[in-house]
Amino acid sequence: MFKTLIIGAALALVALPVAAAEIDCGDATLVKSAKLKIAACIDPADWVAGTGTGDQEFVYFTKDQKAGFAIVTEAPVVTMDAYHDAIIAFATKQSGATQGSVSSYDDATQEINGKTWGSMHYDVTVQGTKLEFLNYYYSEEGLGSTQFIFWSLPEDAGTVSANFADKVIETATVTE
Repeated sequence: MFKTLIIGAALALVALPVAAAEIDCGDATLVKSAKLKIAACIDPADWVAGTGTGDQEFVYFTKDQKAGFAIVTEAPVVTMDAYHDAIIAFATKQSGATQGSVSSYDDATQEINGKTWGSMHYDVTVQGTKLEFLNYYYSEEGLGSTQFIFWSLPEDAGTVSANFADKVIETATVTE
């Protein structure tokens, strides 16, 4: 009888839904999307909050104003290839560049907290200034689509990636 109770209790525990672990941000601030089940840690020692527009739910700038960062959240779900192409098309249109003149490079996929994200770089001239964008993107049924977009002058891009983007993107988590 006692064995049956223990086995029954163990089975009941296995059947419970698994709650997502709370993200430990240390001294950083946990930001959670109001639109999608996505969260990340933003270090206020590195980033100052700005104001987003449209689907830019969060926008930040480095304290030295050499780089920007936005978290874009959208309800539609698309394939990763289609999302990649849509991002490039949008960057082309928003910058006023000639169709087909903006292309990605350093395209890759990487595991970020158990999910396979796409990443790419692309260059766009905005108000006469050439900027390099590092874009991490992800789309999943039941979640939606998100982009973590970092931008800076091309000569600052390596520093932005190593000192700022890597610290944020390693904390990007799809919450349940």
